[in-house]
Amino acid sequence: MERIRETMEEVGGSISLTTITTVLAFILGWVSSSIPVIQWLCLYAFPTIAIDFIFQITFFISIMVLDEQRVKANRLDCCICFKAKEADDNANDEAGDPAKPAPAHVAEQFMGWYSRQLLRPAVKVAVLVIFAAFTGACAYSSTQLTQAFSPHDFLPSDSYGLSFLEAMDEYTMRKLGMAAVFSGVDQSDPDVQEQMLKYLDDLSALPQIQHAPEACWIKDFVEFRKGTNPAFDDYSFIFQGNYTFNEQLELMLSVPEIRAVYGNRIVRNEDGDIVVSQCLIPINYVSLDDTEQQIQFLADQKRVAAEQPINQGKDTLSFFSHDGIMFIWVRFCT
Repeated sequence: MERIRETMEEVGGSISLTTITTVLAFILGWVSSSIPVIQWLCLYAFPTIAIDFIFQITFFISIMVLDEQRVKANRLDCCICFKAKEADDNANDEAGDPAKPAPAHVAEQFMGWYSRQLLRPAVKVAVLVIFAAFTGACAYSSTQLTQAFSPHDFLPSDSYGLSFLEAMDEYTMRKLGMAAVFSGVDQSDPDVQEQMLKYLDDLSALPQIQHAPEACWIKDFVEFRKGTNPAFDDYSFIFQGNYTFNEQLELMLSVPEIRAVYGNRIVRNEDGDIVVSQCLIPINYVSLDDTEQQIQFLADQKRVAAEQPINQGKDTLSFFSHDGIMFIWVRFCT
């Protein structure tokens, strides 16, 4: 117990100081970081370290003192109610035999033999060569590691979601989708509308997409206005009158079929001006199981957005693409 007291006096201060600084560092990381994964790491780490420190200087030290008292009392480690048998130091003297050291245990004999073999010059050279080769093999194998994220690995074997994914893989050509988002601009301006269509064309030309938007209000609106789509002939009167853009859009969305497709993709303020709108674009050639394809697609669609003139010099992009699954993909880039 005296040795434990002296040990705590010697190192207790330094241990306490390092623990406090570590806890403060994680608290600062939790408060100052804007990255959720780092925030959660710090939020988990600092109370864990603090609790462990309190445990070590209270309960653990007390247990060590009690165990030392058990050793001095010559009690067994598991069954502390019983005392260990004391060795008879006079047994050899009474038998008239000189005191001899106890025979070495089999494990001690093996370790002695093993250490002698290990210290032979030829064996030492062989050990160095083997470990050098092992280090090289490990370094090479690390370059062959691949990153993967398969939804199948995160579903229980009896999940209906797993059966659904397996059926999609077997019977369909699975497609993902994303939204091309337009915000912070006057979407009633014909020049802006042309830039919106250009952005959609650039996205559609990406090798991961290669398909026109499936549900795009601005594309249909322009065709609606120009009369280039026969499907809209019955509603041509909307653009023949002296209507403003907002009135034309309102008349267009008054058609139940059109409102069912685009009503939730156009957000307007009280004056009828469009605040945010989006068009749905399929992602045809990006696999849910191939992280390299996902990372490449993130880079390509980001490049397309950066090349748009309307986004130049802006901290917040006016044209960009988005989908919830991109939050998962972006983690592979870090």
